[in-house]
Amino acid sequence: MADANAFRKVADAIRIENNIEIIVVSAGGKTGGYPKITDMLVDAYRKIQKGESVKKSLNSVFERVRRLKDDLQLKFDFEEELMKIEVGANDPDFLISRGEYLYSLLFSKFFGVAFVDAKEIFKFCDNGEINEEYTCFNIGEKYKSVGKFVTGGFYGSDDFGKIKTFSRGGGDVSGAIAAKAINADLFVDFTDVDGVYAYDPKVVAQTSPMQEISYSTLENLAKFGATVIHPKAVEILSESETNTVVKNTFHPRKHGTFVRKNPREKYFAAAAKDGCVYVKITGEINVKNLLIEDGRIGILYRENEVVAVYDRQINLPKELKRNDLYVETDRSVTAFYVSLSDSTPQFIETVKGSVETYAIFDIADGYIIAIPSKGRRDVENIICQVISGE
Repeated sequence: MADANAFRKVADAIRIENNIEIIVVSAGGKTGGYPKITDMLVDAYRKIQKGESVKKSLNSVFERVRRLKDDLQLKFDFEEELMKIEVGANDPDFLISRGEYLYSLLFSKFFGVAFVDAKEIFKFCDNGEINEEYTCFNIGEKYKSVGKFVTGGFYGSDDFGKIKTFSRGGGDVSGAIAAKAINADLFVDFTDVDGVYAYDPKVVAQTSPMQEISYSTLENLAKFGATVIHPKAVEILSESETNTVVKNTFHPRKHGTFVRKNPREKYFAAAAKDGCVYVKITGEINVKNLLIEDGRIGILYRENEVVAVYDRQINLPKELKRNDLYVETDRSVTAFYVSLSDSTPQFIETVKGSVETYAIFDIADGYIIAIPSKGRRDVENIICQVISGE
């Protein structure tokens, strides 16, 4: 919700859906020359750490949220909230989470629904991971006591009340946990697109999103770069089997994309992740224990040979620097996830015949294809042909 117009659109969308019980709000996006509010807060924190005054560093942030409050014609003591932010500005998690805090507070006032600070209900463990069970209990109890409420995504607190944050995009995770906590009939993920597309619509033109999709396909798309929803959120929704729909905030009457355990139709869908690493080791040695698992998205064992692909840059173990082993690597690799569909087998054969292919991994609900990054555009052209032909 970038500005007052977006607030009104979201309020209208919620009214159309009807019976939405918990509203999880994200920080404002880009608008009117302003970048995303979270990016503004990150920048402010960096300036503070370099010695700039807190007041000066936060000036543009406060200017933006004051204008939003005025545009919404809200009447309450907002300056006290801003003063609290100044006081805690040297705590990075606290400061960076204030976008969600302020926007959820403003939306609760605008929509006329109870506000619950996320730090009261979303609880983190000592290791920085969300305590899902405890959090679900807190949300359930809060819902019983206050009924429908608005809260912020992306953050919570530890047992000592210190603010903790998820990774970027963690507002989706907050929403998924809230849906699980109250055993919701439906989780509605309002975004700025009409649903989940078969491939990045900025690259491949598509007239409409997919009508439905499986949890596993959506999770894989998210892991491989599709930004419509956080992969951890999909995991939670899948485990709880919460009916889910991805819809456009600004066009809430459009169908959107429904996420189900067993969709009636299997669409061809793909996503790509750059910056991957390919490793091929040849030699008469058992190398299973020599390749790290962290970040590995696929591995193939053949006679006297192993091939692995990682979704991040890695350091190879020293044990591989032996005269009896031949190690081949490429640190500029693109990995494509492709879902299962009637079109997928032919797509794979076409890619193999058109582009140098390092490895193809068979995974649950699809395949991973690793290629040199220079061939990415060629694969995208093939994806375009498949999508336009469906």
